[in-house]
Amino acid sequence: MSPFIRRVAEIRDAAGLQKKITFRSFRHGDFAAGGDADLSDADLNAVGAKTDATLDIYRKGTMEQRRRALTRLLDERSKRAHLSTWTTRNLSA
Repeated sequence: MSPFIRRVAEIRDAAGLQKKITFRSFRHGDFAAGGDADLSDADLNAVGAKTDATLDIYRKGTMEQRRRALTRLLDERSKRAHLSTWTTRNLSA
């Protein structure tokens, strides 16, 4: 364990936080927040990911990202089929 990771663990323990909170967990949270902010892979690489493989490890879809993606998908299908957008408008309500 690196001295930095060890120090993060010491601070966590001194603060009485759960053991599951690690330096790595902050990276997961940051990449999820970046996804919510619609940052591109290049943006995420610039702020901490060294490779696309790193992005694949840390980036996880959030409920907000899934909701936006499904809304866009339904909107696009509605446009192509000339359907009402009633269902997609009600998803975000």
